[in-house]
Amino acid sequence: MQNVEIKARCRDLQPVHDILVGKGLKRVARMRQVDTYFSTPQGRLKLREIDGRRVELISYRRPDVRGMRASTYSVVKVNDLPGMRAVLSGVLGVRVIVAKTRDLYKWESTRVHLDAVDGLGTFVELETTVYGQELQTAERECMSVFGALDLDEGDILAPSYVDLLEATGGISSPAAS
Repeated sequence: MQNVEIKARCRDLQPVHDILVGKGLKRVARMRQVDTYFSTPQGRLKLREIDGRRVELISYRRPDVRGMRASTYSVVKVNDLPGMRAVLSGVLGVRVIVAKTRDLYKWESTRVHLDAVDGLGTFVELETTVYGQELQTAERECMSVFGALDLDEGDILAPSYVDLLEATGGISSPAAS
């Protein structure tokens, strides 16, 4: 699967929320996500716990460039969290644990995430799915949503949350989850 995405620091999520509501969009979900990232030779691999109920194993690859970037990913449902965590931790080692509260909105093919990330602050992340459309069409939609949310291009980030946590020394310990 493929999407295009933009991540931007956003010191105040309320104006973004207000714009979304003003466009007639409703919050699809508010969730607590805990992502355990594993050390991998290429790409990224994380075990995502959602609200302590649902678990997914997600692998993805994308360039760490500032701006919009294409990402390829795979998602697999996991039924045995302790077992999967033990196997992956034992073989790959835990890199970082990222915990966040995420509000999800859906704008056409774009998932709009309003994220409050423990130890980092608040962010807006846009993910526009490429499935069923050309890459260029998805890129145009993603940029259009970014512009409509009145976000500052100077706040666009290249690194992922895991990279930001490592850079700030805000690394969670494996025992934190």
